[in-house]
Amino acid sequence: MAFIRKEGKYYKVYFQLGNKKHKRSTRTTSRKIAEDIRKKIENEIAMGIFKLDNYSPQNQVTLSDFFDEANAYARTNKSANTADREARVFRNFLGFCGNLPLANIKVKLIEAYKSYLLTEREFSNNGVNIELRHLSAAFTLAVKYNYINVNPFKGVKKVQTPKKKPAFLTVEQAERLLAHTQGRNIYQYIFIALNTGARISEVCNLQWKDMDLENRIMKIHGKGSKDRTVPIPQLLYEFLKERQKNKGHVVTGGTVAADITKQFRKYADQVDLHEFTFHNLRDTYASWLVQNGVSLKIIQELLGHESIQTTLVYAHLAPDSRFQAVRVIDGLLGHRAKGDAAEASSTKDDLSE
Repeated sequence: MAFIRKEGKYYKVYFQLGNKKHKRSTRTTSRKIAEDIRKKIENEIAMGIFKLDNYSPQNQVTLSDFFDEANAYARTNKSANTADREARVFRNFLGFCGNLPLANIKVKLIEAYKSYLLTEREFSNNGVNIELRHLSAAFTLAVKYNYINVNPFKGVKKVQTPKKKPAFLTVEQAERLLAHTQGRNIYQYIFIALNTGARISEVCNLQWKDMDLENRIMKIHGKGSKDRTVPIPQLLYEFLKERQKNKGHVVTGGTVAADITKQFRKYADQVDLHEFTFHNLRDTYASWLVQNGVSLKIIQELLGHESIQTTLVYAHLAPDSRFQAVRVIDGLLGHRAKGDAAEASSTKDDLSE
């Protein structure tokens, strides 16, 4: 005999097959529909035509239902900005595929989606890779939930993107941008980013509780829920001291990263900085440090890069520092070489006598 019970969002059917007990989600919040599914299972068992695979999670869960769960998971475990972005990614993929069972998502379909984004939607290569990254993370969750056995996105290659050297503002350009935005809402975001190397989402999420002005350090909540501590420069310290509050966000007037990014583009265009994005303020922070002799290892820690390989994109900005470093070898071995040459000359003179 089978019975139903509501667990979480959906009703589940409990039944026994042989000596083993099973339960399967009905994927419905309707008690009436759940009862119909229960009766169907009972009838199939009684007639000897019941197949457990027909009620496996893989055959039951649809994209729409799963994306609802994945988005709820993101709202609980990820930043609001990341959850918002994933919701947009899910809508894009669902719009392309339709509400298929989760088990029907195969590598061939994903490759077609890649092509669609590049040709029909005119996404950049990096934009496609961002979509794939978020979808892959979601399907990893589906594996953990036992909805599928294998994440199909693991077999999909990213779109190749040429490595670009980071674009950064000169001091003169940065001062021009700050002067132009002084007194406007966007100024605070630009000023904080230039002084900390924080991403736009990190600036938006800064809380006063993260500020330790007494010791002049701040905690930045980075990607993947990774926190890092960054020293506060003098000018930023004075800026924060004037605005200091007990709680709430450090920045005022909005914490939606996409809106701030659009504002930045508008004001950057007004001072002929057309090629720069808000993220280039992070590149600027790192580039200025490299050019003034700060080690890549320290910069890695300040930026919150998980791998030093990510930080190495700034290495080309410090050629003089590298040449200066190897001159130490010249100084050591060169001194010996001069000594050997002098000794050889002295020996030759001795022989000639």
